[in-house]
Amino acid sequence: MNPILAAAALGLFKRVLLPGKLPKGHPGALHTTVLGPLAEELQFRALPARLGLPTPLSSAVFAMAHFAGGDSMTPQFAIFRFADTFAGGMLYSAAYKQMGYLGAVAAHAVHNLLCNA
Repeated sequence: MNPILAAAALGLFKRVLLPGKLPKGHPGALHTTVLGPLAEELQFRALPARLGLPTPLSSAVFAMAHFAGGDSMTPQFAIFRFADTFAGGMLYSAAYKQMGYLGAVAAHAVHNLLCNA
């Protein structure tokens, strides 16, 4: 499995499944496709791997970090959001293991680009 292609497919699927405008206060394309993935893959993939932390743990922390304070969402959507972001974290971890830091950044960036286009 190519994790970059899998992340791209997940992003496209979400774009079709949940069409609509980006939420108010969305950080924008530069942050979403470049700065965010660079920082988050260092924080949630490279550093935990260095410390020997299990992938599911770092993916769960990654998912929890994507809940913005004050977001009002139904419990069902919150569960979906957690599961979706956790799955993304697992995909980016697979990319990290197969291709290193830049592979994880690429998977994350492609996903975000296609999901938020």
